[in-house]
Amino acid sequence: MSQEQQKLSRAELIEGIHYYINDMGYWVFTEIYHQMRGYCCKQKCKHCPYGNAPSERVSPTQS
Repeated sequence: MSQEQQKLSRAELIEGIHYYINDMGYWVFTEIYHQMRGYCCKQKCKHCPYGNAPSERVSPTQS
């Protein structure tokens, strides 16, 4: 399967598996979605499996 075929279109996303909608109405992508996408977008996503999630970053006071 090519990378193009692996990309998910919005119509193929399943709420509760690939994303959920938070209390403010924003779509929050899950770790499963990020893994299927296959790369880190460097946007500090909440469920980033590539080490860029907010809880995984080290603040200047922690280093």
